[in-house]
Amino acid sequence: KEAQKFLFNINSEIEKGKYIDPHKSNIPLAEFKYHYGITKRAHKENSISILENIWETYIAPYPIADKRINSVSPYDIKSHIVNLRSKDNEELSNSTITKVVEVLRVLLNKAVEMQFLANNPAKTSIVRDAIPPKNSTKHFYLEAEEVEKIYQKALEISPQYAVIFPLMAYTGFRIGEARGLLWSDIDFKKGLISITKTYNDDLRENTLPKTEESIREVSVDKFTLGLLKEHRQKYFQLDCPFVFANRGCTGAILRKNLSDRALKPILDELGMDKRISFHDFRHTSVALAKKSGSEAFAIGKRLGHKNIQEMYGTYSTLFREVDIDVVEKLEQYQKQKLG
Repeated sequence: KEAQKFLFNINSEIEKGKYIDPHKSNIPLAEFKYHYGITKRAHKENSISILENIWETYIAPYPIADKRINSVSPYDIKSHIVNLRSKDNEELSNSTITKVVEVLRVLLNKAVEMQFLANNPAKTSIVRDAIPPKNSTKHFYLEAEEVEKIYQKALEISPQYAVIFPLMAYTGFRIGEARGLLWSDIDFKKGLISITKTYNDDLRENTLPKTEESIREVSVDKFTLGLLKEHRQKYFQLDCPFVFANRGCTGAILRKNLSDRALKPILDELGMDKRISFHDFRHTSVALAKKSGSEAFAIGKRLGHKNIQEMYGTYSTLFREVDIDVVEKLEQYQKQKLG
């Protein structure tokens, strides 16, 4: 009877198109990834690099990579991500763990689509609930005087990269966009810089930005343009296309090297908060543009944001003052018209 019931269930699953061959799915996760990959044709180079790096760093060296895909359970994935640690034995951030889960989800989704699995164990509440909450990151908004101090100190410590700090603070460029700049991207006559790429440290080359909105032309103020002209006079080389090249001009300076050789020692010598990051210069550009009276839409477009909601979400505290200002002006108008 048990055998008949077993056969009946199998035949029923076959008829419904839900039958999973246990021999077919008896393949290690790493082997499945090797044969079928974790990327899609639509993925850009930068996204492919990030996904592959996550796999190699946080999945491939661990026991879960050797498990047969038909034996990977939501609890296996939960155990894996809960026990992951950085090189310094620190707990990983929400962002990193989310990417690890995303890689597993994409990989196991392929297994479902190819009928290796009936369900995706990475798409369960057990796994979602194991992802650590986001930590609220403090944004540092620098004053123009502080940006100038950092620039002057950078001229002493690492002069060939000094101008990158005011450049980011007054244009809102991401660190990868700034480091990926080529001399041909800068139109000194028109005061324009074309952002069409971002530097990928893993690939050691420029790649396309993550979004279409990131591709943009940005006007540069005369002060910053003047600093760039001085930088060009000192460091331009005919055989080196990068504005912020590494020592051998085989590519742009790596983010870590720029941090270790410039940002960290600069902050240390100036006695400024060591938590200030490269991205805070982008935050600073928003604060400075807002103080100068620029509209939120124009600022967001300059930053390469997808939409105005994205910028308001990131800079909600900063723009709360704008909302208060709107209310105050509305009240003044009401008094004038309504008495």
